[in-house]
Amino acid sequence: ALLGAQGAGALGFTGGAATDAATLSAGADLSASLTLDASATFGRTAASGFDESALSLSESALSTAWQVSLTRRGVLGREDGLRASLIQPLHMESGALSYSAMSVVDRETGALGLDEQRWALGGERRMIAELLYEAPALNERASYGLFVRAENDAGAAGGLRFDLRF
Repeated sequence: ALLGAQGAGALGFTGGAATDAATLSAGADLSASLTLDASATFGRTAASGFDESALSLSESALSTAWQVSLTRRGVLGREDGLRASLIQPLHMESGALSYSAMSVVDRETGALGLDEQRWALGGERRMIAELLYEAPALNERASYGLFVRAENDAGAAGGLRFDLRF
């Protein structure tokens, strides 16, 4: 598998890949009711051998992910909370996959040869903004939450959750 992707046969990642990663996180109480939290992960993935595959990881893949959140407790009541987050989910910063296969290299003679194509990993960086409000209800026997999430050009979504304990 390569970062969670797995195939079969000639396009499989037989042999696999190895990822080394480090995560750093920190939190700070800015006041009695305001906290700031941050987390970042950096990774490097290298092929440990795609032995029987037409695909190979020709360049180590570098990846990142991070999140910064600001949480305020006691917004409308003593027990509620509001959290705003800015998130970059897993993103390939660099790296390349290579595809090797036999193909016609001379159209006049029909000679076959090994053709290799290189595909750079990466692409547009996804950014997500989230806003979450949570509060108790019914003398703490229930709680509800409201959220809104927006992502780059993908639009926005929202939702409501209600929990009842009995």
